[in-house]
Amino acid sequence: MKKVLLLVVAAAALALAVPAAFAKGDDGPGDDRGKDAPAHVSGKDDPADHDAGDDKGGQTKGADDPANHDANDDSKKARGTSSSSGTASTKAKKAKARAKAARAGTCSIRSKSKLQANPPKNGRIQVEFEVESHVTGQVWNVLLTDNGHSFFSGKATTKAPSGEFEVRTFAKNQAGTDAVWASATNPATGETCSASVSV
Repeated sequence: MKKVLLLVVAAAALALAVPAAFAKGDDGPGDDRGKDAPAHVSGKDDPADHDAGDDKGGQTKGADDPANHDANDDSKKARGTSSSSGTASTKAKKAKARAKAARAGTCSIRSKSKLQANPPKNGRIQVEFEVESHVTGQVWNVLLTDNGHSFFSGKATTKAPSGEFEVRTFAKNQAGTDAVWASATNPATGETCSASVSV
């Protein structure tokens, strides 16, 4: 009879001790945050004996992890963090959009030409057209167009030391893609140069 009574008392004491322990946050190995079972919300696939907010406690699985991240979480992401790959991709696209469009042109004899157009800014596109003939004092007739509309027509003279001229001007930014075309003709030699870029 005394043995039965002792067993009943021991069982009752144990029943009272377990809820009290959980109320203090002792809900399993590795939980040193002082929170009960609902704390298992960070990693959706937490093991039962691992606290989602573990901060260097005595967990039993995996290496220790930062708060709000389960070491065994197969998503491999902590709550509240953003992917750096998306940011890097955005920056790369912006850098590409800001890049100048430049292309070497063709000439009918031995001169060299180059056309460059900057990205649109304040409704305008800065355009640079160069021709190097290796002869100073030559006069060339130059024509620049944007989507077929002329925005420069005039003469340019090659200068020392390389016998080169450069025309730098602005085109009005057109709707959509701007196809910039440049041509130069040397009336004295009959040589022509041309180049085109799109921005």
